[in-house]
Amino acid sequence: MIKKIILILLTMQLWITGCDRKVTEKYDGDTANSVSMIIKNLSATSATVVIKDLSGNKNAYAEDFAIYRKINGEWYQLESKGTNIVEPRLYFADENNTLEFHQNWNNLYGTLSSGEYKLVKSMEYQDERYYFSADFTI
Repeated sequence: MIKKIILILLTMQLWITGCDRKVTEKYDGDTANSVSMIIKNLSATSATVVIKDLSGNKNAYAEDFAIYRKINGEWYQLESKGTNIVEPRLYFADENNTLEFHQNWNNLYGTLSSGEYKLVKSMEYQDERYYFSADFTI
């Protein structure tokens, strides 16, 4: 079980790298059903995200995330400019089906310029990874 969690976290860490000006990976859309996310306390370097999980499952969440920028109507992952160290720990929604993270992307992406962005997170349930996102504008 420990090996599996370590493998998941390493995979999540690799998933974070991407591209700002070059096309590296398009976002294909959310795959998590009954899981939503809103962004609050937004700045050009960080935000607080609130996840609402109404799935009824014991979904596992981690601190990792990726940011995509809308270019010509398509979403493309930003290029990382550094490293983002996340605690190798899994989190679960509370008794109100919510979970809150402070996501600081300054070390990973730097200060975001004006534009339309999407913060993408993943969760795992029964060995499957699902993605969900929230859009925001700087």
